[in-house]
Amino acid sequence: MAGKQPPAQPRDAATVMLLRPAAEHPAAEHSAGSAGGLEVYMLRRKSSMAVRETFEESGVLLAGPSAGSVAADTTGEDWEADRRALLDRSLSLAEMLARRGLVLRSDLLRPWSRWITPVIEERRFDARFFAAALPSQQRTRDVGGEAAAVAWVRPGDAIAMGRRKEYPL
Repeated sequence: MAGKQPPAQPRDAATVMLLRPAAEHPAAEHSAGSAGGLEVYMLRRKSSMAVRETFEESGVLLAGPSAGSVAADTTGEDWEADRRALLDRSLSLAEMLARRGLVLRSDLLRPWSRWITPVIEERRFDARFFAAALPSQQRTRDVGGEAAAVAWVRPGDAIAMGRRKEYPL
């Protein structure tokens, strides 16, 4: 742009990294992290998708009936109907939570990092990254149609795959 056009102003954004204890399976012994440790839910968005939503994309809801609890199983058809309504914007998150008697559990999020997209980019974000443990009675699933790929991966393995250009980070 050679200074002829001001850079785009970054828009506020947030990303939630869902974490769980690493799966115990034979392949784990050969991975970069050995047995134990953590896995992170990696979701590669389709290039046509512009924003992230945890419940809509992964089926995980960080909300519960009280400040000390979390919704258990969010896989039923009634949850899927709500998730689809959120996607098509016929239902807001606030409406869904109120109807179900749930409160958001922002206390389950831990600040992790902040990254601002370089000035050269046309679409810029001031992104805050948060970590959250996968609620014990919930499970992730590729539900939104917004993902090109999803997988639980040990962080060290994801970084190694990214360095080898096997997985874009």
